[in-house]
Amino acid sequence: MGTADSVGIYRSSNNGITWIPVQIPGIVYPFITFIACQPSGDVYAISYFNSLYHSPNSGDSWAGVDFTGAPPYLYHARTVLFSDRYIFVAGNYDTWPPLQFYTPTFVLRSSDNGISWDSVFSIAEPRAPSTFAAGERGRIYAGISDYGLFRTDDYGAHWENVNSGYPTSYLSSAIDSSGAILVGFDAVYRSRHGGRSWERIGLEGDIVDAVTVDPLGNILVGTEGNGVFRSTNDGETWDSITTGLRWPGMIQLAIGPDGHVYGLGGGFYRSVKATTLVEEHDGRNVRSYSLQQNYPNPFNPTTLVSYSIPKRSRVRVQIFNLLGQLIQTLADDTREPGTYTITWEAASRPSGLYFYRMTAGEFVETKKAILLK
Repeated sequence: MGTADSVGIYRSSNNGITWIPVQIPGIVYPFITFIACQPSGDVYAISYFNSLYHSPNSGDSWAGVDFTGAPPYLYHARTVLFSDRYIFVAGNYDTWPPLQFYTPTFVLRSSDNGISWDSVFSIAEPRAPSTFAAGERGRIYAGISDYGLFRTDDYGAHWENVNSGYPTSYLSSAIDSSGAILVGFDAVYRSRHGGRSWERIGLEGDIVDAVTVDPLGNILVGTEGNGVFRSTNDGETWDSITTGLRWPGMIQLAIGPDGHVYGLGGGFYRSVKATTLVEEHDGRNVRSYSLQQNYPNPFNPTTLVSYSIPKRSRVRVQIFNLLGQLIQTLADDTREPGTYTITWEAASRPSGLYFYRMTAGEFVETKKAILLK
């Protein structure tokens, strides 16, 4: 899913090669400010006037979200977060008499895929919630512009201000492969201690609009005027990766299930290469198709998946959860004969049983992998 210069929603079923428009019935102004997607096909979109819409089937049908069960205010959604079985929405709500600029801030939570909601966070200050990030075992961060960064370790039941040593404005955030929180504003900041202490790790002087972490643990950053940067060594050094960008600003970055990086800024972009690591071995002695057991298994959080092909083939390797839902595509391209090894980085996934499936022509094989944290 994507939005072209924030006008309307577009969907691609072939990893971004072609796009078709998706219509939301009843929406007057098709300006979309935020999209959040799940592997199950659930999509949440926020319109220009901060109305929240939900599609349970990858955009085929839509309905407005009315926040049943929440306090009876007029809610204006600004951002959405998925964390395990919960959905969180942050924004502002109307009061009477109205306050100037921004109205009071809220965070709502749903445990039944948006059917009902309860309020888990609210401040009377007229501020704008700007960023969400989810860690493991109920840990969630919420950034409120010009007010503070808040953390919960129990899916929103209790919140703590964790602003010590860091400015109170936030534009973006993400969780890295070690569980540390990364935030962006006038630089990239990191806290390895749950937000209780902070360090600057680079890009001082840039306006950091987007932060994400790819499956290999690399940090990707989108800036307001200098394009995209990547760090492959935990923030020690940064490389500019702006080839192909027609506009230097990048306001959103996301890693797709195919491993490609998708970005929004003066257009919608996809990285030329996927971010999963593939190692190739000599294929002269390969006689048949095969999928090997991942190693190590159980693993935490990284494991290796190897497969062999005896002739040039289109190969797809995908990860599924226990419900059979696709959660990540490790490989989907044409390969020459040989044996290949892919690194699966599952730091953002919960512990449990997963299935990985290889498809190459008529060959299909599935194996089990256990993530144990």
